[in-house]
Amino acid sequence: MRSIKFSLILCLGGILLISGCGKKTPDETQNNNNEASSIEEILSRASLDDELKKMLESTKSPAREATSHDKIQAALEAGEISKEEAVTKSIKASFLPDEVEEEYKGAESSTGRTSLNRDLQWAINNWDSLDDKTKKELEPYVVSPDDPKYFENVNKKTSFNFIKPAKAIAGMSGPLVFSTTWFEGAGKIYYWEVDKVKAERIKTAMGKAWPMYKALLGMYPDNHTKIYYTHTGSDYGMATWKDDYCEIKIGNNHPEKYIEPVLAHELFHCFQYYLSSTYIESTPGSDWITEATAVWAEDFVYPEKNSEFDHLDEFYDSLHKYRLSIENDEEYGSYMWFFFLSQYLGNDSHVNTVLQKGKNGNISDAVRNSISNFDNTYAEFAMYNWNQVPWEIYQDTPKYPDKNPTGDSTQAIYLYDKVDKDVPIALDLGGMKYIYHYFDSDLGRVNRVKFDFKSPTLDPSFQRQALIKIGDTWHREDWNSISEKEYCRKDEAERVKAVILVYSNADLEWIQSGVYNIDTKGDCVVKKKGHMKLSFASAGGGKTIKSTLELDETVEYDLDGGNYIVTERKANCNSVDTASADMEWMGYLSSTIFGNGNITESYEVDGNNDIRFDINDDGKSGYILTGLNAKEDAWATRVTVIEGVDDGPAEKGGCGGFWASRYELKPEEIFADKIKGKRIMAIPGGSMEIEFEYDLP
Repeated sequence: MRSIKFSLILCLGGILLISGCGKKTPDETQNNNNEASSIEEILSRASLDDELKKMLESTKSPAREATSHDKIQAALEAGEISKEEAVTKSIKASFLPDEVEEEYKGAESSTGRTSLNRDLQWAINNWDSLDDKTKKELEPYVVSPDDPKYFENVNKKTSFNFIKPAKAIAGMSGPLVFSTTWFEGAGKIYYWEVDKVKAERIKTAMGKAWPMYKALLGMYPDNHTKIYYTHTGSDYGMATWKDDYCEIKIGNNHPEKYIEPVLAHELFHCFQYYLSSTYIESTPGSDWITEATAVWAEDFVYPEKNSEFDHLDEFYDSLHKYRLSIENDEEYGSYMWFFFLSQYLGNDSHVNTVLQKGKNGNISDAVRNSISNFDNTYAEFAMYNWNQVPWEIYQDTPKYPDKNPTGDSTQAIYLYDKVDKDVPIALDLGGMKYIYHYFDSDLGRVNRVKFDFKSPTLDPSFQRQALIKIGDTWHREDWNSISEKEYCRKDEAERVKAVILVYSNADLEWIQSGVYNIDTKGDCVVKKKGHMKLSFASAGGGKTIKSTLELDETVEYDLDGGNYIVTERKANCNSVDTASADMEWMGYLSSTIFGNGNITESYEVDGNNDIRFDINDDGKSGYILTGLNAKEDAWATRVTVIEGVDDGPAEKGGCGGFWASRYELKPEEIFADKIKGKRIMAIPGGSMEIEFEYDLP
């Protein structure tokens, strides 16, 4: 607790003014010893608190090996194979992984989702144009599972993995069937006798999901739907449209815990297909929206099963990429856009809206136009995806996982000495970027930090926000409207430990790019604000004086001298002086002098300031000295008005009144980071009210 004495000079007819008091940045060729940018280098060199270390470590990409489907897709995009060849190889890779050519062999899918669904739909859509050889290769996977030519039936070695092949073959003479009449339209579930209990689970799941989808979309498939509990290769399930009905396959060769959510997922596809032929065509846009909303539907129907969590690693590792991407099965993780909207908007109607608007095939327009204020909402989506303390906003049953942006969606910059560097920004369509700036704790190395963005963000789709850690406290700021931001880390209130810039591009048609500069060179001074109001009133001998002086001041901390010095002030004054007398030869007369004015002055910090805050080196005691008038003595306008006589001329002068004499601060006026008080003092012939508040480091 500081013990401070507060002194003011007493003067008459004048004025007293208190014054005197994750990854390398795009410039890979730069080898700057003043910064570190790899996660390992930062962790080994940085003086970071445990929270910042954990945050940085969490940006590492999750382990993911390329699957056979990834390699086949890459070969297609490189023009090495045709679409027909890619579909054939991909479908066979799902059902016969051991027979994949060596160059396309890869890891198994960890999410039970690959390109199989869209590959099968493409084959069905283009069946008549395929040559006989391709048809023969694909037929075992395209026909329905109760057809003798189905893969499971002709490839005995891959028959049901939990019953003996002989029993499975015997069952092929006629799988048991029951019709479902508990939802609109005709529906049948096909299953082996040994799977009757699981088929009942499918039936129950249908009974739950069907009316929910009907209410959400305002329609339902009024034809028949076939559901098979059968072998489904590497995927948990699939749904395809065949002529005039929807066919669902749920994998009996996968963990049983997925039965209900997979049914919810695939049944949603049936509603999509029935809603519009656009969703049957298997284009990149339609594949993205159908899979993203179908994964969303898993959580919509079964929020407690959390099957959708399987796709979060791929989502958080691809935030920087094209939002409608289907590369590496990223469309499944994109369910998060719809999951976010449900929570942010507080309803699920947006899913129906976007599917309705997407019927014409322009999916990016449908996404943008399905909600109002898309740009700002998308920027909020980027903030939700931060998903770390203290902005863990997502809610789920029982708890949303501890997942956050990883890999190339992040960039880390540790600044531990004087640097001046440009940081380029390039955001893909719908891309997001999280740039971590960490600063050395040694104020002798980095005490000034300046971000220079050149200008405010002019395009509403290209937004930047900041998460700032000062001490142990985080806060969030919108940095769209600013051109620059500077911190003086000598000031404890501005001693930033970390600044995370969150960039987002809500434009789904154009890439956004830019550059900002970060400068830690030079020195800085601590600046604080102070305010003082002095009100004077006196009466006697036929005279009354009322005057008010208000001072708004900038206070800098002189680190070497240990003083608080006002370097800038704005002053405003109003006064009224009235006098009256009974003049024998003129009768009774009264006069009033009206004074008002304002002034702005600045002062050099040169160690010889007349007015300063002076705190002793031990930081516990000290005093505040004030002296001198304003630099400009006559800064107020004074006009004399005499009753019955023409007004006198306007004259320049000070702001009239008696100002304060010295007094000592009371303990209750002294705080750890400021002095603040209000008091009324008696003076000869009147009173003085003083109100003040000065922030101190």
